[in-house]
Amino acid sequence: MMKVLFAASEAFPLIKTGGLGDVVHGLPVALKQKGVDVRLVLPAYRSLMSNIKTNDMRVVGRFEVKGIDTIHRVRVVESYFDGEAIPLLLIDIPELFDRDGGPYLHPDGSDWFDNAERFTVFSRAVARLALDVIDSGWAPDIVHCHDWQTALIPAFLS
Repeated sequence: MMKVLFAASEAFPLIKTGGLGDVVHGLPVALKQKGVDVRLVLPAYRSLMSNIKTNDMRVVGRFEVKGIDTIHRVRVVESYFDGEAIPLLLIDIPELFDRDGGPYLHPDGSDWFDNAERFTVFSRAVARLALDVIDSGWAPDIVHCHDWQTALIPAFLS
């Protein structure tokens, strides 16, 4: 069975700012229905985490990734997307994603000053996850990267 890891910065109905969220919802669901073993990985934004019941989450791994000037501790939290059908992996790095506002914007409407670092670190974490740094026994055949926020994952995998 083919294994596909979908990496994105948003997915409807969990977090959505535009059309990307719709695509990231529809594509994994459609492939799952075709028999593909799919997983979805997203940043653990504060608003997303608050919408998932605590008893529906479990920590499945911890590791570290390099940032610009620091090493970030990553906690990987597993839940489910689209009911119970698709495993959802959340990259929990509180100093980068546990904040008010949207995925890309400060509450005042300006871009987060550290978006480049936030999504570079997210991409590093997803690449490590794809290489099964958490020893889950699951590694994807394909990592499907959605939009600029995940654009560095292929480079980190090569």
